[in-house]
Amino acid sequence: MADTGASCIQRGYVDVPGGQVHFRSSGDSADVPIVMLHQTASSSVMFEAVMDRLEPRRCLALDTPGFGSSTAIPVVSIEAWAGTLSAALERLGVQEMDLVGHHTGAAVAVAIATSRSGRVRRIALGGPPLLGGQARERIARGATAIERHPDGRHLLESWQRSAHYAPRGPVELVEREALLLLTAHSPHLAVQAVLDYDVEGAVASLAIPLLAFAGDADPIIEGLAAVADMRPDARIEVIPDAGVHAFDERPMDVADMLAAFFDAGRRTD
Repeated sequence: MADTGASCIQRGYVDVPGGQVHFRSSGDSADVPIVMLHQTASSSVMFEAVMDRLEPRRCLALDTPGFGSSTAIPVVSIEAWAGTLSAALERLGVQEMDLVGHHTGAAVAVAIATSRSGRVRRIALGGPPLLGGQARERIARGATAIERHPDGRHLLESWQRSAHYAPRGPVELVEREALLLLTAHSPHLAVQAVLDYDVEGAVASLAIPLLAFAGDADPIIEGLAAVADMRPDARIEVIPDAGVHAFDERPMDVADMLAAFFDAGRRTD
């Protein structure tokens, strides 16, 4: 895909039970969309560089409830988020889609795909959270709330946590993610929601074409091997020189990979 220069991304809100879901959209509104679901504690902004490079393919990136600019919902779980985002897609008139989720978004994507049988044509899972015991324990230990302090040291803590996952920067990426982490609704509970969800069982139940990918420095890259074991027919890709933020670090590579996978479905599915 080519870099199109100026962004054509539009933003909006859709009403759902209990509040609103914020979204970003681009491309031909008559096209079957690529629906994009973000990691914790980011927002749909993480997809902008890839969306620009996928033009004119229609893309629709949603903020998870309680993250970005979407209203929080009372229940923090993968199933509850999948239900709210499915309602948003219904309100937006999306009957059929290709689906991509990254980290937490991958778990939500799988939940949507299993609950909306026949609506999802193909699914791409970035950094799929299929985790072994040691990885689960490490992630659970790190899933702690950031306490607010009058001296503002919680601002530094958010920066340091965000910088840990963006060791190569740039500073603008760290700043963006630090602010999103601070304003997210209980992001530590979101991590626990992923650990509580049966991602393995849900992935095993999928009968649609599947792509699993991760940056070569993604701390949960081990999920690719788990997907390959469960779905020998799955396409597995490793993105060089990328980590958790592959969509920001290697947007052209990610866009080309997604376009090749989803466009194959448009020709043959």
